[in-house]
Amino acid sequence: MRLQIPPEAKGGANSLRLVLISADQAIAPIKIDLPITIQSQLQIQPKKIDFGSIEAGKTSETQTLVVRSNISGTASLQLQGNFKDVSIAEPSAAISLQPGETKIPVQLQVTDSSFAGDRTFTLVLTPGNSIVNPVSTEANLYILMPLWRKIVIWLLLLLLVLLITLIVVCLIQRKTPLELVEDFRNRKRLEGALVVLEPLPQSSEDEEISLTHLHKGRVCLSDLIPAIAATNSDAELVTVWRLGKKNIDLRCLKGVIFVNTKNINTDELFNEDIIQIGNVKLQFNWIEHQRPSEPGSGQTNF
Repeated sequence: MRLQIPPEAKGGANSLRLVLISADQAIAPIKIDLPITIQSQLQIQPKKIDFGSIEAGKTSETQTLVVRSNISGTASLQLQGNFKDVSIAEPSAAISLQPGETKIPVQLQVTDSSFAGDRTFTLVLTPGNSIVNPVSTEANLYILMPLWRKIVIWLLLLLLVLLITLIVVCLIQRKTPLELVEDFRNRKRLEGALVVLEPLPQSSEDEEISLTHLHKGRVCLSDLIPAIAATNSDAELVTVWRLGKKNIDLRCLKGVIFVNTKNINTDELFNEDIIQIGNVKLQFNWIEHQRPSEPGSGQTNF
């Protein structure tokens, strides 16, 4: 005797009763109980599922798993493998299984702190019935880094490079960052002083004018010395950088200007140079900025 089990038969333990009846009914029917267990079946498709690209902090598109079984009950979907920053957003509750085909929509959630790269893990479907073995499918996704996080990372790297550069410059210059900032602020400011030789001011305090204390990169001499206004001439002092070196130039604005008895339009000033505008005579002082010796003069500056 053989039994034919239909494909849609429910898995599990079943009780069957076999009744033997004679053709002429001369013998009373004989009843035989036949306990039978139909093997439980659970299959999942597809065997590999691709969730595509997912930005960190986002939820993937919905993919569908198809489960074929001959049992009913509940099951749970879990992750196994490299899923530290990935979780199941859908289904959020237990899955109800019915004999036949069950479709399960699946969505994955990626955490905000995830780093870009491939993730491969396993989706495991575990039925509530311990007799049935779990089934699984391989899942893959690629995590994208959000634009704002890329910007933050590049800004942090840029700040790190700037910090390292600042430390190196401080070590080379043997200065603190505050001293470097002050040097940068003073790059375009005038330095040195002007001493009024003729005519002598009424007050001795007005004989020397500090250019450093002006905190300016350009100034007209007539604004500093009122007596120049009567000469119908004027000039300006301006800071100029040449070949990485700071210089101070005297530029004629109107009239006739002399530097060391030479008529000039524009001239670079050095320590103890004499400036003459009409009847006004000035001495420019800028320590350690001596005028280079001219060829053939026989003088050497140390």
